[in-house]
Amino acid sequence: MKYPSNWEYDKPEKGTVIFSGKKGTSSFYSTVNIQTILTKQNGGEFATVEEMMGSLKKQVSDKASHGKIIAEGKAELPQNPKRFHGEYLVFTYTYKNHELKQMQFVISRDDGQVFYAWAYTAPIAQYDNDLPTAKAMYESWNIE
Repeated sequence: MKYPSNWEYDKPEKGTVIFSGKKGTSSFYSTVNIQTILTKQNGGEFATVEEMMGSLKKQVSDKASHGKIIAEGKAELPQNPKRFHGEYLVFTYTYKNHELKQMQFVISRDDGQVFYAWAYTAPIAQYDNDLPTAKAMYESWNIE
């Protein structure tokens, strides 16, 4: 995946990578988080993308402080739409007195073994500024 030179990444655990603007930049609190998640048939919690997204929607509605779903729909991985498809969700919520906006994609591999969760999260005031960067990162994302 391509990302701008004023962003950096960290791998906090196996199967997870987090990109964000470098410290001192306006994008420091914006993040793109990618996780590899096993499906239920491989020991994970969810059997389908729909089941996983349903759980996320319930969390936003029931558990998130001031959670509000703004948009949702079907999604494909631009680099390989025939093999990787799923759903997306855009929502807002408050966390530690900060109003945040998140775009969440859950993409399934065609063999149903693994989900890929891709999320762009930013403070609401910064969200639109970094949205073109996040979209470009998503569009360049290639899963082998």
